Amino acid sequence: MTVRPDIFVRNNVLYGADQSVADMVKALCGLVCQWDHYAALGVVRDHALIGGVVFHDYRPQAADIEITAGFTTPRWCSPATFGEIMRYPLVQLDLERCTARVASGNHPARRFLERLGFIEEGRLRRGRDGVQDDVIYGVLREEGRWRRTS
Repeated sequence: MTVRPDIFVRNNVLYGADQSVADMVKALCGLVCQWDHYAALGVVRDHALIGGVVFHDYRPQAADIEITAGFTTPRWCSPATFGEIMRYPLVQLDLERCTARVASGNHPARRFLERLGFIEEGRLRRGRDGVQDDVIYGVLREEGRWRRTS
């Protein structure tokens, strides 16, 4: 068996398996989109991939990137693990903000983002599926509770 040095786990976060994590997130979220340029971080527990976050739609002029997450269990990610994930765009990539779109009826995801310091910034009416609204959340580098989860 060959060990791939580019794939590793730190603080329950899987690095280097972008395609596998992105495929899982798409399947869990029911997405059929194609991300051309993205990075993905997985969350593992007991050697199993239980969730992931995909960073996509980078907007260099705004130093912003969109995130999409999917998970197999509601307890997929502790605040400390999410802090590790958020350090990637906001520290390593030195971006100013992250944006998340959430179905208006997905109250657990909305509460999770709000607990981590994301702020509701707007609504795309019927933006989810032609029926349900999408709620836009954002967090600036200096705002998020992710900073206090080292």
